[in-house]
Amino acid sequence: MMRFYLAILCLLFVTVASVSAQGFESRQGADILFAKAEALYHENKLLDSRGSYEDFLRAFSTDSRAPKAAMRLGQIDFKNKSYRSALRHYQYFLDTFPHSTLIYRTKLDMGRCYFEIERYPEAEKVLRETVQLNPDPMQKWKAFVYLGYIDDKRLELEKAFKKFKQIMDRSPYPEIKQEATDYIKDIVNEKLNRKQLESLAKSLGSEFPADLILQRLISIYRIERDLGSYQISLENFIFRFPSHELRAHYEKLLIRLKTDPS
Repeated sequence: MMRFYLAILCLLFVTVASVSAQGFESRQGADILFAKAEALYHENKLLDSRGSYEDFLRAFSTDSRAPKAAMRLGQIDFKNKSYRSALRHYQYFLDTFPHSTLIYRTKLDMGRCYFEIERYPEAEKVLRETVQLNPDPMQKWKAFVYLGYIDDKRLELEKAFKKFKQIMDRSPYPEIKQEATDYIKDIVNEKLNRKQLESLAKSLGSEFPADLILQRLISIYRIERDLGSYQISLENFIFRFPSHELRAHYEKLLIRLKTDPS
């Protein structure tokens, strides 16, 4: 009888040891495969990284890194401008991993995909949700940038201008502030009409982009030969921006206008 119990104990020991070894090998395999996929992704070897992430999900679907692998598949498609395919991957992520902390980043990327394929109502809905709920402040600002671009695409230019002015004034992130500044320069110089520029000029103080708006209005008035508005805008610029590099130039134009208005 004692021999029987010893045999049973030996069998149990061998079985436990075998299972433990298999578990160790499984974890080690998951570590190696995921590390490989991440390395390829960050080296921008997107096709190879896609295969590694897919292999990882097939073999280790319950691993704690599975949500990130699923998100990466969407990001790979986004990088390749395959926006509809990216949306399918992101929707799979939402359906499969609804409690993952990566859900906020995924929804931001979904909003960007909707924007790129001109599905603006869906993009706006997801991006507004990102602004309201995402705990990451940088991702909130990125979503707000895209909400400004949606206004631009809808030709709601004054709304877009005000969003980007808010980004420029309040965002703590230099690259996002620069993107907003570049957009404001473009919209003032290329898109806003005289009436819109005049409306915005009244609402701004003596800081950028008020100077840029007045420069554009001075140019418009001069081309349209609206000498009254031209003179007022020159005087307004000189008064509001006494230290501006263009002040001396505009003073000369004002003197010339007053001495020879023709």
